[in-house]
Amino acid sequence: MDDSKNSNDTTLFSFIENEELLNKLYSHYATLFPDDKEFWEDIAADESEHAGWVRSLSTRIDNGEVRLSAGRFGLAAMTSFASYIQEQIDMSNTEEVQQVQALSISMDLENSMLEKGLFASYETDSPELREVMDRLEKSTEIHYSEVKDRWEAEREKAA
Repeated sequence: MDDSKNSNDTTLFSFIENEELLNKLYSHYATLFPDDKEFWEDIAADESEHAGWVRSLSTRIDNGEVRLSAGRFGLAAMTSFASYIQEQIDMSNTEEVQQVQALSISMDLENSMLEKGLFASYETDSPELREVMDRLEKSTEIHYSEVKDRWEAEREKAA
């Protein structure tokens, strides 16, 4: 296996893994907060869909038809992000998590992907993959906005 194919496989796997971990976290929040179950399930489903968008192009990436490079986000950054998401899942399984705390965590996760320009940093020679990355960015912007609105409402209730 050549280095670029190995890099593509690692990048693709890391990206899909992070989306799947976000799905797992948000699905867990749906069980913790039954009054907002639909909200959490909706964004969890979106994260699963995001993983599917990238996975759908995996054969073309694996075959070398489409190039995908993480740009300035290497494996260490992607692994660190995945570890942080997993820590949040583990914490919410062992400690009581309040809705406002879950929303804060979610807001931080969604915002970190936007602020760091995660989706734009991926380099590809494929218009199809670029379109997927653009859709991911737009969807993440929507998630951030929805979570932030919910967070603000929760903070107002607590005040």
